[in-house]
Amino acid sequence: MKTRSLILIVFFVVGISILSALAIQNPPKTSVGIDVFYPESQRIVSDPVCFVTTATGEKSSAVLEEKCYPLSDLASLGCDKPLLEHLYKYSNLFDKEFDGNYVIATIGLPEGMTWEKLQECVDVILEKRLPVFVVAKDNESFDVSYAIKGGIVKDMVFSNSTNSLLVKIDSTDKGNLTLNIPRNLLDAKFDYCPPHQANPPDDKFFVLLDGEEIAYDETATTESRTLQIPFLENSAKIEVIGTCLI
Repeated sequence: MKTRSLILIVFFVVGISILSALAIQNPPKTSVGIDVFYPESQRIVSDPVCFVTTATGEKSSAVLEEKCYPLSDLASLGCDKPLLEHLYKYSNLFDKEFDGNYVIATIGLPEGMTWEKLQECVDVILEKRLPVFVVAKDNESFDVSYAIKGGIVKDMVFSNSTNSLLVKIDSTDKGNLTLNIPRNLLDAKFDYCPPHQANPPDDKFFVLLDGEEIAYDETATTESRTLQIPFLENSAKIEVIGTCLI
């Protein structure tokens, strides 16, 4: 009886050892919440780095163009090769079908890399390859580039009656929307409607989230105005309203 028990224990130990060895040779794929990126993990950074910019909207659904940048140029902006390689493997920022909704796997960073530096590089990439939504106004078409984190952009429509840009979103989480709005499409000025001054100073927009006014950040003001607008989970509508005196 003791001999039989001893044999069973030996078989049990051997079996566990074999299973452990197999597990080491073929470790299970651990999900980090974004396992869609694993098939792309073998991509390497080329020189130059190329991005495809796409356009969506009522009048466009085609690929716009491919833009390429030397590694040295990106490095001078804060995107060195290790940062780019990390984002190649663990983000969707380089996917050909990138739709402005960017996600980065929270799997930790290589030694010597910080989240602050990684975010700086993300901002550089977004500036280079933001997708475009084509918005119609008075029989003209305007390209509104955008990025969104925490949801997707479903539609953008300009309203002459309210002098506003209405953005319909499907938000899966708390996040933010970046809009690069051409001034000829929508602007906010310290002036009367219609304008009286040749070059009036800029004013703030009114921004509504599902009908409620919210605060936003403006990060750039050139030929267009770049707004960063926060939203909540299950938000559906963001409206940016141009202002002027009556």
